[in-house]
Parts: sequence; C-alpha cells; structure tokens
Amino acid sequence: MCWPRCALCILLIQLFVVPCIHGLGILLPLYIYPNGTNCAAWSPVFDAISANSNAQWYIIINPDTGPGPTDELYETCVTEIPASANQIIMGFVDTTAGNVLGDIDTYAGWPASSRPHGIFFAKISATASQLSTYQSYVSHARSQGFGFIGLDPGETVTDTSYFSMANLTNTYEDSYASFNPASLTGTMSQQSVILVNSPTTGTYTAVISQLENLGVGAVYISTVADTSQALPAQLSEFASEVASAKGGGSTGSNDSSGTTTSNPAAGNKPPIAAIVGAVIGVLIILLIFLVIFLRLRRRRSASAPEADRVVPFIEVRNLDAAEPVALSRSWNTDIKVPPPALKASTSADNTTMAYPNLSVRVSYPTTLRLSGAPTYGSAWGSPPSYHNDD
Repeated sequence: MCWPRCALCILLIQLFVVPCIHGLGILLPLYIYPNGTNCAAWSPVFDAISANSNAQWYIIINPDTGPGPTDELYETCVTEIPASANQIIMGFVDTTAGNVLGDIDTYAGWPASSRPHGIFFAKISATASQLSTYQSYVSHARSQGFGFIGLDPGETVTDTSYFSMANLTNTYEDSYASFNPASLTGTMSQQSVILVNSPTTGTYTAVISQLENLGVGAVYISTVADTSQALPAQLSEFASEVASAKGGGSTGSNDSSGTTTSNPAAGNKPPIAAIVGAVIGVLIILLIFLVIFLRLRRRRSASAPEADRVVPFIEVRNLDAAEPVALSRSWNTDIKVPPPALKASTSADNTTMAYPNLSVRVSYPTTLRLSGAPTYGSAWGSPPSYHNDD
C-alpha cells in the first residue's frame, strides 16, 4: 500500500530529522535546588523560558548529583517548569559515581508528570576503551524509555561512535574568553558548548551568531565558574539573544569585557541549520502533495463506471462465405481492428466485410460495446465459434 509507506516516511522525518533542525538551542544545567515556596529559586528560569518559549531548550535537572532519594518537592517543581514549543528535560547521571544503571532506573520510576525525557551522562571520558561501557549505559537508558541522550565529555571528541549513540554531546566546557568557535569539528548539530566565567555585562550576540552560523546544537553561557551551581547573572539576556538569533548576525568576536570586536576571518557564513531546515521543510511539503495526488488518482480510478475501465471487443456472430472455405487459422494474436484490405458496409446492426473470394458478416451493436471479458485469442483457450451459413 502506498499510503501507509508514505505516512511512515513522513513520521520518520518528523521524529528524526525535524528535531535536528531547530537551530541553536539553549542548554541549561539546572543544578540549583528549588527551595522555598513556589520553587522560588527557579523563578529566573521560569521567567526566561516563558519569555523565550519559541527557543529550543535542553534542561538538565540534578536533584542530588543524580536523582538521589525520593524528593517530592523537587519532582513537583519539575512539573512547574513552563512548557515551551521545543523542550527536552534530561536527568543528570554521574558516570563516575558507580551506580549509573540504578540512577537511570530511579529517574524511570518518577511520576509521569515529572519524569525527564532523557538522560544526561556527565564526566564522560570519550576514549575507545570506554566506548562499550557507555554504550551499555545508553542502551539501558533507551530500554527504560528515555528517547534523548546527552553526553558530557567537555572536550573535543575524535571518535565518531560517541556522536552516533547520543543526541547531544558537549564538546567544550571552559572559559568564555578562551573559546574559539573555529576549533569545533564534526557534526555541529549534535554538539553543545558550555562557556563559563563570561562577562557580567554587555552582549553575547557575536559568539551566539557564530555558533548559529556553524549549526551548533546548543550553548550555555554562564557568568559563574563551572563548579558553581548558581544561575548566571545574565540568564534572561542570554536566553533572549539565543532565541532571537537568525543565523546572519555579527561576525565579530567577544573579548573578556563583553564588547564586540571585528573578526573578518569569521566571514558571512550562511545559517546552516536554517538552510537544512528550509530544504527538509520543502521536501516534506512536496511529499505530502505527492501522496495526496496519488490518493486522489487512485480514488478516481476506483469510482469510475465499469464501462470506462475495460477494453472494447468485437463479437463475431456469423460468417457467410460465398464458397466453403477452411476457417482454421492461428489465434495467437488478439483481433483488434479489421485488416487494412477489408472492405466493410454497415446495415442496422450487421456489418458485411468482403475479402477476395470470401464474405464475412459480423453482427454487433453499432454503439460501442464494452465488457470485462477478455478479447478473442488472448485469455480464452480457443477462438470463438465460426458458423458457415452454407
């Protein structure tokens, strides 16, 4: 069936391709505890998400260096995170803590309303010798229903196997001032970067534009050190700048003071994520129109009258030869039209066709007659009967 296959193709595109073309997203390690009434410590996060609900958010929750013991307050606050158009919540798991599978199972046992969408594996050592261990962790997480996987090596990853088993891999976690976007390699849409100790004033638009143009998956810019769980002072400004990034902004670079300086070497690169998204979007639309066209054509064909869907044929009623003749002849081809040498005259519903030394009278309605039966000589085992009037 054409329709189920096409529908499956569209579904696969929506599930696996569309999530990869959101452009630059916001990575948010939400490690601060939401103490106080109404999850007060998370209020700046709630405000930033509500103000930029169009952005892609990757939120990492970390109750206690992992899920920790049951904490109803924490789980309740997770349910209070404002909804946004594109939001992924991941549960933090420390891969060096020795209870990785248990932590995954604990998150899996959370109530459905607070259960994270994925797992964020921290402190990854992206080496060939550790690959099989991490693959087993990822496999277990997916078997527990977690559809999104984040890895945090915090440095450049040369083994592409790590990218293939995760949806998002953090490949830089260091100083904002030392970061060089040109140092990133590999599949950009599957990478995130964490820039710490950023300026507490000014704008981040230059570096955000460069990351957007490169097609990087997500970024987190924090005014505090990597070891701090505090929220950045410019969380709201940072989120707004990422949400409003169009991919063709400034080509400058940021110095440690937060001011923007010219960087001609960066060039005016096209917004890769936007281009890929536009192409995939057009292909999806064309595919939908093609499916609709095929369905309409099939429906029109199925609803057509019987007479419009079969081939006409000639019924031979009688043969009348002037002299007896042997009428055995080969019927290995269908009779479609009289031979060119045939001369025919029509009277009422009878047609007399004259060959040299032979006269044949064929009787048939003058109005075109259609039938679902096969033509003579094609599907029948033997030719139709001929009757010699003599």
